[in-house]
Order: sequence, then C-alpha cells, then structure tokens
Amino acid sequence: MKQYIVKKEIYGHKVEAIITKMPKDVHILLIGGELAHTGAVSVFKNGDEEVYTELRGHKEGSISSKWAKELSALFLCRVTVVCGIHYDNATKEMIQEIVKRTDEMLLEVKQNYSLAFQPE
Repeated sequence: MKQYIVKKEIYGHKVEAIITKMPKDVHILLIGGELAHTGAVSVFKNGDEEVYTELRGHKEGSISSKWAKELSALFLCRVTVVCGIHYDNATKEMIQEIVKRTDEMLLEVKQNYSLAFQPE
C-alpha cells in the first residue's frame, strides 16, 4: 500500500490528510487541530454515498462527505474518509476558515494524487 500525505497549519496547529491507496479502495484519515479524533466517517463509491456517520456533537461530516464524494467520483473507487479536526471554542468564522483550508488540501490531493501514486 502506498501513502500520500498533505499537511497544512491552521490556527497554529497541524491538520493532515493521510491518503492510503489500497488495491481497490482509498482510505483517508483527515485529522488535526488541537485534538485529533474521530468526528465523522463518510464512504462513497463512484460519487454515490454508501455510509455517512457524524458523531453526536461533531461538525466534521460536511468535510468528510465532500472529500469522499469528490475523490470517489474522480478515482472511480470506494473512498473512506475518517475526519476529526478539533479546536476549542471554535467560532463560526474559524469553522469557515477550517473548511476553506481543508478545501485547499482537497484540491492539492486532486491535483497531485496520480503523480504521488505512480508505479516506482
């Protein structure tokens, strides 16, 4: 299995996406902030939702779903995203900025994924 990692600093803390390519699937662990954890899980295959779970009290579901949906449609396989990004007392503006920055990370993955996983 091969991995590709994208990192950004957001509000002084690392947020990273660890993308693991398996023979038929892709798994993404998107975590960071002040406390890496599991807040939401999304599974899409070819752009269609198979599983979506946002844990009570968490708000990462929109991020995990967007990543899973877009990447599964692009790579025509099942993509699972486990997302947990936490900042204490995050304001609405902070959450909007976190979403914007994770969107930038997603764009980077989409632009570089095929190069990162080319055969050696």
